[in-house]
Order: sequence, then C-alpha cells, then structure tokens
Amino acid sequence: MKKNAMSLTIIAIISAVTVTVLCFAALSKSNTDQTLTSMAPNEFNVVATQDAKQFETKLSQQQITFSKNAYETITVDNVKDQVITLENGSDSGRTNSILSANNKLTGNNAIITNTKSLPNVINIHLNKDLVVKGTKNETFRVTQEDKGKVYPLNLSFNSPVVEVSPEKYQQLKTQNNVHTFYGYDIKQTSQKEKAQAIAKQFGDKVITYDEMKKEVDATNGILIFVTSFLGLAFLVAAGCIIYIKQMDETEDELSNFRILKRIGFTHTDMLKGLLLKITFNFGLPLLIAILHAVFAAIAFMKLMGNISFMPVIVVIVVYTLIYITFALIAFVHSNKLIKKTI
Repeated sequence: MKKNAMSLTIIAIISAVTVTVLCFAALSKSNTDQTLTSMAPNEFNVVATQDAKQFETKLSQQQITFSKNAYETITVDNVKDQVITLENGSDSGRTNSILSANNKLTGNNAIITNTKSLPNVINIHLNKDLVVKGTKNETFRVTQEDKGKVYPLNLSFNSPVVEVSPEKYQQLKTQNNVHTFYGYDIKQTSQKEKAQAIAKQFGDKVITYDEMKKEVDATNGILIFVTSFLGLAFLVAAGCIIYIKQMDETEDELSNFRILKRIGFTHTDMLKGLLLKITFNFGLPLLIAILHAVFAAIAFMKLMGNISFMPVIVVIVVYTLIYITFALIAFVHSNKLIKKTI
C-alpha cells in the first residue's frame, strides 16, 4: 500500500509539473504574439511624421501601392482618476493619462481602450470620472471599455488609452504632448521586397514586422522551445511510468484473478474492477495535474495581463487525450493478460 501511494505521489508531481510547464509555454507564446502586435501592428511602422512622409515618397517613386494607418495620442496630467485603481481599491498612482480622439464620441463621454495588457491587479471602473489638466481642468465620464482595441506601444506606453471627442481632444492638444505613429501595409505581395529594401535605407526609423518578429522570437523562442520540449518529455515519461506500473500490478494479481474465476466471477466482472483501477491510477494524477496547472496559469496571467485562457484549455485537452490513450493501451494489454491467464 505504501509503495502504491509513493508511486502515485511521484507520478502526480511529475504530471503537475508537466502540465504547468506546457501551460506556461503556451501562455508565453500567446503573450509574445500580443506584444508583437502592439510593437509592430503593420508591415512597416514609422514613429516620426517627417520620416513617414519621406518613406511614403520613396514608396510612391517605386510605384508601390500601400494602405496607411495613422495613429495619434496625447499625454495629459491627471488631476483626479476614479477610473483606474489597484485591486484593493487604492489609488493607482498614475500621474498622467493617454488620450486619443474618437469621432463617435461627443461632449465629455469617454471610452477606455488598450486594457488587454494590463496586469489583473489593476481594476477598471466604468461610469466614473477622469479629471485631466489642460488650459482648464476637463472632466470625462468613462462609460465603456473596449478590450479588443490595441494601440501601438510607442503611443500607449503600455498604458490604457482613453478615447474622447475630437473637440475635447483638440482643446487639450499642444505641440509638446503629441505622439504619432504610422503603419503601412503593402497591397501587392510581389512589391514587398522592394518596400523592405526602401525600409533598410531608413535604418531604425522604419520598424518592419518581420524584423520585430525575429527579435521577439530570438528573445522568447529558446524559452518556449525548452519548456515545450521538457513538458513533452515529462508527459511521455509520466504516461510510460503509469503504464508500466499498471502492467506490473496486473501481473502480480494474476493469481487473484484465477481465484475469482474459481469462485464464479466472470471475465466481464473482472473487467469492471480492472477498469476502475486503471481509471484511478491514471485519473488521480491527471486531476491533480490539471488543478495545479489551472491555479498556476491564473497566477501567471495576473502578472502578464489579460492573456487568453484558450492556450491553457488546449494544453489540458491534448494532455488529457494523451493520458486517455495510455490508459486505453494499459486496459487492452491488461485485459489480454487476464484473459490468457484465466
């Protein structure tokens, strides 16, 4: 009994570590993609207005057709912020806010956006006031939250962006508080190489999506690869250990099955007990592993921001299916061994 308990404990620990490591790898990949989108939302990205004009001129001279996205925000000082607080309800300590214009808004109504990357220790309160400093203090009523809208990192500085009416935006806008960002997508794939050659002439002034992806992958790729590899290795190891354990136990109990046969138990009756035992041997470590992974993933997501929980669900489903496969193999082989013996 002690040997059984010890082996199940070891298997449960290995399984818990395995699922957690795989979940961390999946969440890291999801967070990397999210970061990449905020750093380089378009194929070619320019910060300065003058550089953007020169880049457009070069593209036009080469007859390269493109679509353009222009972004602009301003930074204003906070007077009072009731919208963003810490999880315990205390002041977030933010001294300024990032504002952007939204043509659909009028008056003092506002929408808070770019909240996807916020740590979960920060709370957003709707129908609260944000008071900012301009030539005079302006009070905005934040009535909606748009979690799906993401602003480039150069404009948001990884902070929420409050969208206000164009009229109020222009009143608060000055030469010193404006941030610009321009994104370009090449319409014809055949012209992309020409555009990349032009972008290289500008050096760091033009940020390409492909180059940024290489940098991000170089930074996080090794970590994701190592965690994925270790996770899969532990997964196979855990499955094999439980399988071998189950087969050893079946061989040790063959004499018991012979006795059961003599006293009137049918092969079907024995299969019910075998199925229950295999379910326990495989199910208990799996349940512990899933619970551990879920709690660890929730803690990880609180630190990293509002990452989608879908990667964790995918990992758990795949892990469960592989465990079920090992369990079915163990059941089939154990059944054959019992049938042959009795």
